[in-house]
Amino acid sequence: MLSLPRSGSNWVRYWFEYFSDEKCTEKNILVPINVHGNSTEDQPVTLYKRHAISLVDLKERGIENLLLIVRDYKETFKRHARRKLENMDSFVENLKVFDAFNGNKLVVYYEDIVPDFNYIVKAMDFMGIKGNYKNIDVEAHREKSIKLYDDACKSASKDDL
Repeated sequence: MLSLPRSGSNWVRYWFEYFSDEKCTEKNILVPINVHGNSTEDQPVTLYKRHAISLVDLKERGIENLLLIVRDYKETFKRHARRKLENMDSFVENLKVFDAFNGNKLVVYYEDIVPDFNYIVKAMDFMGIKGNYKNIDVEAHREKSIKLYDDACKSASKDDL
């Protein structure tokens, strides 16, 4: 999974950890106990979440599927370029890597995944994660996800998704 900070990757990652018996490589775990009642800590790492990666790194890792999460470039610019204009290089480089990647790939947009859970389902299907999505209280999970992320990393978007 390739994205920039504040692009919704933790929202996707939350559902990945929740529905699978796998975890992300990130140090903090967003879902301590998944839908199956298993500790996420004890699960194998299968989702590599990066804010930047090269085609060489993808090939060396044997990555066959690449999910790119993109946020509107104007919002990304507003959040990242105010620190250093060079931060926008990652935005463009991620697009280039995604475009040049020869494996299976899917792009999802922050502006779609935040209000519409169907885009989360689309991302989960792409990653081969099947879940019982009926009767899910998405808003309760959103609050839980934001709190777990905020406790670990201090969410910058929690009050203004």
